[in-house]
Amino acid sequence: MSLQNVSNHKQLIIAKNIARTANLAGVVATPTNLADGEVVVTDLAGRILTTGTAPAVDFVQIVQGQGSTKPLIKSAAIPKNVLVAKTQAYTNANQQISTVGYNGTTGAIVNPGVGTNIILRNTFKTNFFQFSDKLVESIVGLKVTAADTTSSIANTLQKAAILDVRRYVNIPYKVELYSAHAGAAITGAPTSFGVTNASTLVTWTGTDPSNINAGDFIRLGGTTTSTPVYRVASIDLTGNYLVLDAPYQATTGTILVANVEVITKAQADANSIGIIFTGLPQTKFAPNIFRYETSKFVTTATNFSTTEVVNAAQVPTEGSGKYEQIAEQEFFFQLFEGMHDANLIQVPPVTMRSNVELTGTYSIMDIEFQTQSGTMSFINNPIARKQVRIAANILGGVTGNQANATTVSGSSATGIREVLAAFCSPAPAAFS
Repeated sequence: MSLQNVSNHKQLIIAKNIARTANLAGVVATPTNLADGEVVVTDLAGRILTTGTAPAVDFVQIVQGQGSTKPLIKSAAIPKNVLVAKTQAYTNANQQISTVGYNGTTGAIVNPGVGTNIILRNTFKTNFFQFSDKLVESIVGLKVTAADTTSSIANTLQKAAILDVRRYVNIPYKVELYSAHAGAAITGAPTSFGVTNASTLVTWTGTDPSNINAGDFIRLGGTTTSTPVYRVASIDLTGNYLVLDAPYQATTGTILVANVEVITKAQADANSIGIIFTGLPQTKFAPNIFRYETSKFVTTATNFSTTEVVNAAQVPTEGSGKYEQIAEQEFFFQLFEGMHDANLIQVPPVTMRSNVELTGTYSIMDIEFQTQSGTMSFINNPIARKQVRIAANILGGVTGNQANATTVSGSSATGIREVLAAFCSPAPAAFS
């Protein structure tokens, strides 16, 4: 048996992207006069505070509307002796980038010689399980033959790595090639090339290209050496398409001919080449079912001579205020509110209250404070530490006393931050 300690209380208030211009100063907040997701500061009588002047009260509350048919969400009473009031601006996630050999500027894959067995291994965390770490591996390799060159070795390992990682529920990264050769512009008169993620088919519009041949490499999406290249398996000038030797790894779309280059096999072999692994955002997510985390992996190469392996050339970060993080926090903070008793998978999953928006990008304000707390003891009534977190959707477009990018950031004299700044010590800082 477990008993939730009211001294350890956390609450999440979610301010949605709404538009309200009505002046509600001094009006008692109700489900009908607060929009769904509108967040205001009130006194304990529920009267809305909308100025940067310290109110003549000892406690305030953060109140969120859920629409006219649902009750208001209210924070604990916040006293003037606030311990911490801080903010964190929304930041996007960074996906991990690791390289084997050439990384776009330095390094090179080195052919270790005929008869050598090369092994390329990636160890990564799978996000399929709920809240536990499970390490899995993708292992590919080849035995070098007399016909192999650096470009053919890189191309073979790329294809094998793409195919092998498809065994898993969540594909953790994309696998591409870099070449140090500058490349040549496409001749003929095609205007654009059409590419499809996970497909080897590339089509073009306009007149056929005249300098692309089977065995060449094409750089798709840019003209710098940090733009990926793909080996051309075949080309059909009648059908206006070519076939790549490995599935296209980037986003489906159209690439203008100015952002496509060709590199012959001889040029590719004469210059540095490398394999690049770039983490992919995890698309399988549901609170308490699939957790949110960026892909993390470790790459090792065996029998690759002096080939350099650079792990986390770009360090992965989860960012701050992404939808998935706020959705997870909303679920777990409800433990502290007593809405459910354990973070366990239930079949079928139980749907809890959810105010987070799928397309939301949230900035955060944390308010921590001390207050008297009731306990199960009739003798002691100790000081409790509590936390209120306001997650404000920064899509903006609202005015007045709502928690959003324009008011919480300090650009409005009547925002949540300004009201609390006049009331709290220390005051919450503006978002950076």
